[in-house]
Amino acid sequence: MLIFALIAYYGGSHKYWIDNLITHSTHEYILFKLPAQKWKNRLINSANHFAELINGHDRVPDLILTTDLTDVSDLKAQLKVNAPIALYMHENQLTYPNQKNYTQNEIDHFGARNLQSCLVADKVIFNSHYHKDQFINAFLRITKFSKISQNTVDRLCENFKVIPVGLNLKEIDNARSVYIKSKRQISKPIILWNHRWESDKTPLLFFNLLNHIRHEDFELIITGINKSSFADSILKKLLDSFQHKIRQVGYVDSKVDYYFNLLDATILPVTSDHDNFGISVLEAIYCHTTPILPTKKVYSEHFSNQPQLFYSNFNDLKEKVIKHIRNFDNVKNNQIEDFSFAIRKYDWLRVTSELDSIMLQAKLSIEN
Repeated sequence: MLIFALIAYYGGSHKYWIDNLITHSTHEYILFKLPAQKWKNRLINSANHFAELINGHDRVPDLILTTDLTDVSDLKAQLKVNAPIALYMHENQLTYPNQKNYTQNEIDHFGARNLQSCLVADKVIFNSHYHKDQFINAFLRITKFSKISQNTVDRLCENFKVIPVGLNLKEIDNARSVYIKSKRQISKPIILWNHRWESDKTPLLFFNLLNHIRHEDFELIITGINKSSFADSILKKLLDSFQHKIRQVGYVDSKVDYYFNLLDATILPVTSDHDNFGISVLEAIYCHTTPILPTKKVYSEHFSNQPQLFYSNFNDLKEKVIKHIRNFDNVKNNQIEDFSFAIRKYDWLRVTSELDSIMLQAKLSIEN
């Protein structure tokens, strides 16, 4: 089965997802991509670009797979090939927080494009149940969408599937084997930040947490951030204030070095306001880092039976972090609970098998 993959924003989690899907899939893929920049422009114009490439290609796909930053309605209108289109929703513009640079009309416009894409796609796949439910609730709340009939809503929701992003657990297992042989010594608790340094991850809350526990004995690993993040005023203050506690800061090019950072870390206080899946969080937990997670986010879907991992407010977060720091002897002696078992279901081989099956079903449903 030949699949044309259209990736309008080839960077970050979008790149990670499609690269691994192509690597592990039993289907044949041809990848069409655009650089990871100007997301608004991509959502408006990428369909035109991809339609030209597909219409001029010497092969005809059995299925087209694209993401939320391509307008599927525009794409379908311009295609000369009759192939089903599967849409993978990494995020959506109706529920994306902190869009201070855009007016409400712009946000509604981009959200309407996401909704229209879902209405015309032959199959829509979300990366979590949390994301799917947030999206449904958002478009039902917005006045301009209130005229959509209940039958249309029901048809739309019936077409929604949930298949998570996969994780490279074998890679981590291999890195763990090397790590164990290296016999690295951890002498004190290590607090980890391994996300983008952007507003939806709420770095200010993380900085405030560190200020409140500054007199505790711990070290810091801050990774996953790019060079441009060092211009951020909050990060500058953090680096100045906690220079004596920093064990590692900045992006690491080597995957093994990155995993070593996660394996070194003992605690992961997550301050994100927005995550539809949480790749970096799950990678750290698989490396046996103890998470402290916000309630009412996607993490509850991953750890529904571990209420002790969640905090309800800032004081709760602070107290849980302090308790972990002061309980470091048990951490060092491996006398803490391991939650990595909950991550194994996200192995890429398992996830890709589900996606391959969905792609085939979408193709067959059109033929029938």
